[in-house]
Amino acid sequence: MRGYANPGRKESEEILYGRLQAREWTINTGRTKQQTTTETYTWMAAVCVITSSRLSIFRRQTWLTIMQTT
Repeated sequence: MRGYANPGRKESEEILYGRLQAREWTINTGRTKQQTTTETYTWMAAVCVITSSRLSIFRRQTWLTIMQTT
């Protein structure tokens, strides 16, 4: 860890670096980081919902099959 004469300087450098990275991301992808994060979480939620509904249908069908065969 480097020592700074002014501790606030390190924070401001990190903020500027973060802004620079965010700007590069927007230029490269055409989307802001917030948009990308929101889209990613939306897709993840959709996949979870679809998977869980498919699993519940599969379980129900399996249960019905077991009940019919006995």
